[in-house]
Amino acid sequence: MRNWYILGIFSIFIATSCSQFQDKQTAIDYNTQVKPIINKNCISCHGGVKKQGGFSLLFEQEAKAATKSGKPAIIPGHPEQSSFIQRLHSKDAEEKMPYQRPELNKEEIKILTQWVKEGAQWGDHWAYKKLTQPEVPKGNVWTQWKRWIGLSSGWEENYLDYFVSAEHQNQNL
Repeated sequence: MRNWYILGIFSIFIATSCSQFQDKQTAIDYNTQVKPIINKNCISCHGGVKKQGGFSLLFEQEAKAATKSGKPAIIPGHPEQSSFIQRLHSKDAEEKMPYQRPELNKEEIKILTQWVKEGAQWGDHWAYKKLTQPEVPKGNVWTQWKRWIGLSSGWEENYLDYFVSAEHQNQNL
């Protein structure tokens, strides 16, 4: 009877632990992925006082407002209709963005396109975000199993140690 009990607990443990290996589609983050691309390639012409074509990427309201053409350059959810994305792919030197500068690489264009497709959500500056308790890493399944059956006590003593251990595993240390 005891073996069935242990086997049942082990099965539940494996099922819940393996969920970390499922492929998760993560949304594009404005602050860490989009904003650096915009700051590096776009803001000098489309930000602050300088608003080429009536288009500014400095604030969300300005970026989603109508430009000199009469329609917004960013149409959330529709990269195929957004001139912001179309101009990144343009072959015409007068329309291609960034204007008279090296073009964005494929990864940067992919990030911007996906961002517009996801709704072009602006992110709040980190200083204005509410603090949340992070999920404490638990290690891989094998490490948890060894610790659970007593084969290895592990060196982790507090939550910070679990974060360090998880990063060690990510870097294969």
